[in-house]
Amino acid sequence: MLSGTRHRILIIDDEPVVRQTLERALSPDYDVMTLSSTHDLDETVRQFPPDLIILDVRMPDENGIEVCDRIRRDRRFDVVPIIFLSGLADEATVRNGFASGGDYYLTKPFDLKELDQVVEAFIGRKHRHPDDPLER
Repeated sequence: MLSGTRHRILIIDDEPVVRQTLERALSPDYDVMTLSSTHDLDETVRQFPPDLIILDVRMPDENGIEVCDRIRRDRRFDVVPIIFLSGLADEATVRNGFASGGDYYLTKPFDLKELDQVVEAFIGRKHRHPDDPLER
């Protein structure tokens, strides 16, 4: 972890095994909140403002790319890093993920070491600048 405060990671994935695996892997270093759908997303981000979001693309209630686009339109979270984690790896989906504002795209099955490195890099980037107005 990069500083004395625990950064917050929000995981949105409809697969229980993925949520549990990510929570176990990340919770020693970060405060982790998981959601199985986007039904409670707005309320969750108000109560648990994330420093990073891990988002599945294919979910039953709402497409993750649409969710990313919605998050990016909210000025409170327009700079929060979003990592897509999906079983969909076709070029069009990946391109749409980046076009919607995603910062990184990992495909399932994923390597926990790579995920850890990516999370560390993006949280470090977001919190690198002390003059960042979001840090106040």
